[in-house]
Amino acid sequence: MNAAHDRHLKHRLAPDSLGTGLHILTVLLLSAAAADAQFGLVDAFDGRLFDEPMHLTHAGDSTLYVVERAGRIWEIDPGQEPVLFLDIDDRVGSIGGEQGLFSTAFHPRLSNNGLFFVNYTDNSGTTVISRFEASGARPVASSTESILLEIEQPFENHNGGQIQFGPDGFLYVGMGDGGAGNDPQCAGQLTDSLLGKMLRLDVDQNTSSAPFFGIPADNPFAGVGPFRDEVWAVGLRNPWRFSFDPQSGDLFIGDVGQSAREEVNVQSSASPGGENYGWKVMEGSLCTNLSTNSCDVEPPACNDPAYTLPLLEYNTGDDCAVVGGTVYRGDSVPALQGRYIYGDFCSGRIFLARRSGGTWRPDQQLDLQPGNITSFGQDVDGEVYVVTNEGSVFRFTEAAETAGQLSFALTEVFFGEGAGNATAVVERTNGASGAVSVRYRTVERTALSDVDYVSVDGQLDWEDGDSSPREIVIPLIDDSIAEDQEFFRVRIESPGGGATLGDTALLVFIDDDDEGGGLPCVAGESTLCLNDGRFRVTSTYRTVGGDAGVGQAVPLTNDSGTFWFFDASNVEVLVKLLNACDPFDAFWVFAAGLTDVETTVTVTDTQSGAMRVYENPQSTPFRPITDTAAFETCP
Repeated sequence: MNAAHDRHLKHRLAPDSLGTGLHILTVLLLSAAAADAQFGLVDAFDGRLFDEPMHLTHAGDSTLYVVERAGRIWEIDPGQEPVLFLDIDDRVGSIGGEQGLFSTAFHPRLSNNGLFFVNYTDNSGTTVISRFEASGARPVASSTESILLEIEQPFENHNGGQIQFGPDGFLYVGMGDGGAGNDPQCAGQLTDSLLGKMLRLDVDQNTSSAPFFGIPADNPFAGVGPFRDEVWAVGLRNPWRFSFDPQSGDLFIGDVGQSAREEVNVQSSASPGGENYGWKVMEGSLCTNLSTNSCDVEPPACNDPAYTLPLLEYNTGDDCAVVGGTVYRGDSVPALQGRYIYGDFCSGRIFLARRSGGTWRPDQQLDLQPGNITSFGQDVDGEVYVVTNEGSVFRFTEAAETAGQLSFALTEVFFGEGAGNATAVVERTNGASGAVSVRYRTVERTALSDVDYVSVDGQLDWEDGDSSPREIVIPLIDDSIAEDQEFFRVRIESPGGGATLGDTALLVFIDDDDEGGGLPCVAGESTLCLNDGRFRVTSTYRTVGGDAGVGQAVPLTNDSGTFWFFDASNVEVLVKLLNACDPFDAFWVFAAGLTDVETTVTVTDTQSGAMRVYENPQSTPFRPITDTAAFETCP
């Protein structure tokens, strides 16, 4: 996905009151997303957290399957603990932000043949579509694998990821354009490539020998070209998620845009295939004006009738990666019946569309933001689930079930490294109506578990009528090592009792072992000094390949500067800070170029010890941060 994992964090910090090395817990308000007037979300698995879940599906009965990016699939029967169904971590490459095990699809005749299929990137970054077999009363997957397709990926991103059986019994495979930006290989229009396409395979041919599939006779290009026989549709950038309407059989393809439009293409069940959705000549309904010199055959010009335009699209802004959803055909939420549910990975927003006048039109944005959405799934009864990158899985419900809407404030506290424990006080801030709960866990970043702190995870519960505060206690590990500032996260997620969080909660601790507060700033290769040494700015980075370090500081003026990470002549990340105090009244700005690298920028007031931390997660398009209340300590 061309997607952000979180938005920039904006925190207000205050001076350390305990002297040397700091552990600072920032204030963060978790707003209760009051459910839409008709709809709500409930935790589907009683607070169970998965490790970067990507996909949820069923196999024709009440059992559900949750796919984790690292290479695991969990089987979940109603009322039972999840059981590990498949583990292929050894062959799945998931280092890159858009790599891993992405989805699974069970054969429509699973009870007869035991076959299911997966889509993943291997340790070399190649897309693999392969087949496994399950057997037993409660099926157990064999680790024996039959590979149908291996599709080389020129870059780490835009790998697609969805596979699903259509109502025609054929296996559909969504393939991205292979990555980078602007589709440099013109994969979406390239005739001899499977990238940037929707594929359609007959897995009931050649079942006993390679390639373990055949070409459906009615594939639009089979034997006639110009595209390869496996291709069903072309001109896609990154069809991360698609689905079939269980009732009509129509195909909905959520295609992640580049920088202007996110789109959903709707293909009628009566279509013979062969649609061209326009990329890279068009992004949604817009002309890209990108060069097509790399295309082996010159594609039609922009707005040519050869292109099929999306029926649903929206501008990229706070949103940045559409997550194709599904048409609701369940019984639990009548108001959703027949409406298409989709969302955006970056903003976590959920949208509805309705069929009107023979076409699909945007209908509503829900006041539900469960986190960074990776997928929508359905169970055998047509109920719809929301899968989040933070680990939670939610199910749509009527608002009447959402007895306790959830809102927490976490009290601002400060800890020295030798304090023993860091204790975060969590308060319920919107009354005591309804029984609610929330999960929490520590997430390792530059501060290391079992080196700087002891990892914890657990659940906080409130009964109906109870609004007393709760505590999260994190044991700290004291040391005397002078280190750069370090941090780890405490993540709040998986609210129960029908409650939803407006944003993913991220708490940041700072381990300031170099006794940063109170020391004058000394500029160096990795330090910028602002306002004559009043503010110290440092930065760390980590690439998708695992390289990590501190930013090199290249001063521009007394009150601005840049960090470069790889090559001073090709700055990867730009950090520009304006005067942090007068005359801008506590104003400064952090801006950065587009890159696939995680960065953390820390600004310390050397007089008061106050700090602010700004983080941009990996695989997140950088956006400027303008903070108009950075430090109340300014004169």
